[in-house]
Amino acid sequence: MFLNLIYNKKEIETFVKRYLGNAVKSNSYNYTTFGKIVEDLIADSLDIFFSRKYNIKKDQCKRAKDKNEFPDYLLLGKYAIDFKSAIDSEEPENDLGTINSWPDKIRKFGGNNIYFLFVKYSVHNDDTVSICEVYFDNFYKFIGKSKLNTLKYREKDGNLRPKTWICFSKNINEWETLEEFISAFEITKSTRARRLVEKHFKDMTPEDKDEFINEILKRRKNDESYT
Repeated sequence: MFLNLIYNKKEIETFVKRYLGNAVKSNSYNYTTFGKIVEDLIADSLDIFFSRKYNIKKDQCKRAKDKNEFPDYLLLGKYAIDFKSAIDSEEPENDLGTINSWPDKIRKFGGNNIYFLFVKYSVHNDDTVSICEVYFDNFYKFIGKSKLNTLKYREKDGNLRPKTWICFSKNINEWETLEEFISAFEITKSTRARRLVEKHFKDMTPEDKDEFINEILKRRKNDESYT
């Protein structure tokens, strides 16, 4: 079965938002308990949605075994959906996967078969939770842009970061297509590598600096010989 889940974007957002809203009202989840259960609730809602919409059975919807497995939800063995949630009172800073991890994910699933489902929620004075919005789209449309016009990322580990809540609410995408994302990705990868070298170069001994520079020049010469 071929699916383009973007055709169901609004339906998925509306259904999951309603399901989560009813769940938090019925169970009076607080900030701590909601954080522990939200991914299971999202998966439960998607099981129901895809069953009703496409008659897809539950055993065709695989859930991640743990937090380290990607994706959180695998539909029909080929559509990867990863879940994210963040509080409305501060800008989202979720880990959206490291720079090093994305090429393998795209090769495995295909870039346009990877999606994020993002839940924006609020915590009230009595510590209860309410659902503000649910966003569903291609993964690259959730990724922010840095002041250097690269993908937004955390330098120390290369984890990509989301766009702002304003961009979410106004449906502003920094990267509209997979091709735009890949182009920005290559620039980002190179920029991060250069910045890390610049940052740590001063910590090297003079001998290591000389050796490092000579090795770079050697590699560059070798690269030029193959062009």
